[in-house]
Amino acid sequence: MARRRKEDGEAVSLFPFLSILACLIGSLTLMVMAVSLGAINEGESPEAQDRKEAVAEIDEQVLEDLERLEELKALLADAEDRLKTLEDAKAEIERLKEERAEEAESAGEFADELAEINRLRERITELEMDVPGLDEEIANLKKQVADAGKPKEAEVVVRPGGSGVDMEPTFVEVRAGDVVINDGPEPKVVRRGDLNRKGGEFHALVEKVAATPKGIIIFLLREDGIGTFGTAKYVCRTHYGPAGYAKYGKLPIVGQGKIDLSLFRGE
Repeated sequence: MARRRKEDGEAVSLFPFLSILACLIGSLTLMVMAVSLGAINEGESPEAQDRKEAVAEIDEQVLEDLERLEELKALLADAEDRLKTLEDAKAEIERLKEERAEEAESAGEFADELAEINRLRERITELEMDVPGLDEEIANLKKQVADAGKPKEAEVVVRPGGSGVDMEPTFVEVRAGDVVINDGPEPKVVRRGDLNRKGGEFHALVEKVAATPKGIIIFLLREDGIGTFGTAKYVCRTHYGPAGYAKYGKLPIVGQGKIDLSLFRGE
C-alpha cells in the first residue's frame, strides 16, 4: 500500500471539546441544584425569616387599621345622625318660640280684660261682705218708717255768717255703710271700704278741697254713721295730696229724712 504524501497536510483533530463543556455545565447545574435543595431542607435564612415576620406585622397592622377605619366610619355616621337630630331640635325650638310669641301677643290682648275681670271679682267679694250690714240698715229703716210713718225731711241750713262766711264747703252725707258726696249735679255714693282707696272718688275730693284755698268738707253725720265718719275723718287727716291736707268739719243730722240743701244753694 502506498504511503500518503507529505504534502497532503496534517490531519484534523477530532477531540470533543464542546461535549466536555456541555458536560461541565450540566455538572455545575446539578451541583447548584443540590446546594439549593440542601439549603431548602436546612430551613430559610435569618434574613428571609426577618422579612417574613416584618410582612406579617405589616399585614396585622393593616388589619388593625382597617378595623379602626370601620370604627371611624361608624362614629362618623353616628355623628351625622346626631347632627341631624340637633338641627331638627333647633328647628323645633324656633317653631315653638314663634308659637309662644304668637300666644303671648294674643294673651296680651286679653290681659286688660282679665285684670278687669279679676278686679270685678274682688269688688263683688267686698260688696258681699257689706250685705249683712246693709240688710241690717234696711231693716232699721223699715222699722223707723213703720214707727214714724212718713219721715220728715231734715233740712240742713247753712247761712253765710260767723265762722262760715269765708268758706267754700262741700257737703258729704255720712251713713252707716257709705258716704254721699254732694259736689255736682248728681250725688256720688262711695262705700265705706273704698274711702281710703288710692285713686278713688273720695281721695279725689280730698285733693280737690285741699287745692281750694277756702275749701272745706262738711260731713253731714247721720245717727248710724259714726263708724263711717271715723274712717272718713282718718282719711282727711292722713291723706297728704299735692296741695296738702284738706280741711273738714261735721254737722249732726237727726233722723233719716232727706237732706235739703236748697237754702244753701239759694234755690
